Amino acid sequence: MKNIKRMVSLFLSGIILFSLVSCSLKDKVKEISGFSDASKIFQIALENKNVELLNEVIKEYPDYDINKCEQGSSLAKALFNNGGRATDYENITFSRAMLDAGADPNVKSTNGDYLLITTCDNDFYWATELLVEYGADLEVKNDLGYSPLYLVMANFYGDSEENRIKTAKFFVDKGAAVTTDLFNIDENKDEDLRYHHIGASPVVSNYLMNILHEKGEETNMPKAMEYAISGDLDKTIEYIEKGEALTDKEKELVFDYASYFGMPDEFETICRLTEMQIDKVNMERIIQCGNLDMIQYLIEKCGFKLQSEKVSPSQENYLKLAVLFGYSDIFDYLCNHNAYNPGASVLLESALYNGNLDLFKKVYEYEAQSTDITELNEIYNLDGYYLNGKLDFIDYLMSEKNHTFECYSFKNIDFETARYLYEKGRPLNITDLDYAICHNDIEYIQLVLDKGADINQKCYSFDYSNYVSNYKEQVSQYDNFTSKHIYYENITEKNKELPTAFSYLLNKCNSECIKFMIENGAEIPDDILIYASEASKAVNQILFDNNANTNIDFSNVKGVMRKDYSLEKYYRSIGRSDLLDLL
Repeated sequence: MKNIKRMVSLFLSGIILFSLVSCSLKDKVKEISGFSDASKIFQIALENKNVELLNEVIKEYPDYDINKCEQGSSLAKALFNNGGRATDYENITFSRAMLDAGADPNVKSTNGDYLLITTCDNDFYWATELLVEYGADLEVKNDLGYSPLYLVMANFYGDSEENRIKTAKFFVDKGAAVTTDLFNIDENKDEDLRYHHIGASPVVSNYLMNILHEKGEETNMPKAMEYAISGDLDKTIEYIEKGEALTDKEKELVFDYASYFGMPDEFETICRLTEMQIDKVNMERIIQCGNLDMIQYLIEKCGFKLQSEKVSPSQENYLKLAVLFGYSDIFDYLCNHNAYNPGASVLLESALYNGNLDLFKKVYEYEAQSTDITELNEIYNLDGYYLNGKLDFIDYLMSEKNHTFECYSFKNIDFETARYLYEKGRPLNITDLDYAICHNDIEYIQLVLDKGADINQKCYSFDYSNYVSNYKEQVSQYDNFTSKHIYYENITEKNKELPTAFSYLLNKCNSECIKFMIENGAEIPDDILIYASEASKAVNQILFDNNANTNIDFSNVKGVMRKDYSLEKYYRSIGRSDLLDLL
């Protein structure tokens, strides 16, 4: 009898234990499944730069780490998604939303470096500025021990000198430490590498060296070279004449900086003392440093040629650099001495970046002498990110030069700039509604609708080649078709196979905009819930509330093999379990 009771007791204990373990496993499976879904949904939000979906993930899965994604750093992907630039509107908006949600600005990117190091190493000024705004560590070091400020000065990869000095000044204003370590020479390195950081960016090196000297600090490099970098050529000459020893590489650097920041007589003395030849000068760097006296001396006294029979890459940059740095007098001088013209689009873009309207006008008039500046080329190439807010530039081009901007994309144009373009007479472009939707701004969408856009128009801003094979036939009236060339009057019925802007772009859109568009006549196609499977739950709720078709034919849906597929199975297969309770 005792054995029977014991067996019953053990049996009941086993049931209880199994039940407890089973519950624990179920909870664990639920937890793992939940985070699996969170990962998939977050990946969708990241791909589409969907801020509303991002916020839903954070609310539904508060313990989910938004710093990581399939590609490594989610913030890095947000900043530079699909090869995009850090100045693209969607990248800016989504990255800021991630940082507002608690993303770590000090996270490492996919290459193993801190994200701030990556942005400095590639001249992404806006991304650098954003990371610092949200608390990125200015003194962080990469695997080689280099700080962000050091990398700005010694940039191995970037080629935007104008961004480097802008970033260096920004760092210093934000409290980055300017120390002798930025310049001190590592005797253990090969001589060329030992001095690379000093020769890479003379404008930045000069700026930082003068800060050190103002603080009364000196480096461990030869004094002749140190004062050459600071632009004090009198002291450089003094140290050389006193017999300070310089290696050949050090003589080259003294020679270079004498040409960048010295007067012609100082430069001649340095050439004599270092036995360097004048033909070794780097005209690109001299232009960057704004040394007009030296430019005149080299051309008029030394016979320096701004163009050779075969134009070199550096010669192509002379005028561009003068414009980028805002040196109007150097631009005039180079033009008068037959510097190579890299083209209107290059120079106008550079002048727009610089932000000097008078210089922009000067460049325009210079190009107009030899170039037909039409709507179909140079004006299209003006970067919307830099055009934003520059209403005086727009006024000049439209009022004085009769540019209509009719083929100019609104991709990176903000609302106020778009409104001003319309006010100045820019006609409606077929892609305007697409980009207004992508801006997630009801006021922007209304602006475009008031201009005459059809709320049920097709979507014209995506990669058609990946969507429909006969697209060229649909727009056969264009030999070299791009979305910029579409005008409303040229749209034909052949375009009917394309999806509407409303349906194709709702995966980037917030629920307020979707509700607004439906209330203003946007039609809901039968397959809308397939498009909406990458949209926020709030957007899907609105579609369900407006009787979106749930009886979908899955026979033509990508990735679905079975014809008897249901919407429930489809949601589960793509990781959108959050949408199941809408069914």
